[in-house]
Amino acid sequence: MEPQAATTKAPEILNADGIAKKAGPSVWSVNSLDDAGRPIEGSGFIAGSFGGQTYLITSLAVVRAATRIPGPDIVIRNGGTEIKATLWTWQEERDLALLVTNRTAPSL
Repeated sequence: MEPQAATTKAPEILNADGIAKKAGPSVWSVNSLDDAGRPIEGSGFIAGSFGGQTYLITSLAVVRAATRIPGPDIVIRNGGTEIKATLWTWQEERDLALLVTNRTAPSL
């Protein structure tokens, strides 16, 4: 029996609009307050959802005030959806923060 030739599919080439459309459900705005109590906004992306929780990576600079207790609320938004998030952990030297929510969302 002769081996069958493997079929391959050419990779999909996306333009900027195509990338935005595919990544859009996983990219969220992150809103909180800074150390002085002023509104601050950034963005983040869904790293994954496990066990009914979703994990989002963002810049620590956006949620730094939440590293202290009591800290300000963190709200993430995508389209018409708004979810409260909690700062799970952070890595100051890399300006990274991991947020967690009790809802599931698609990841990149």
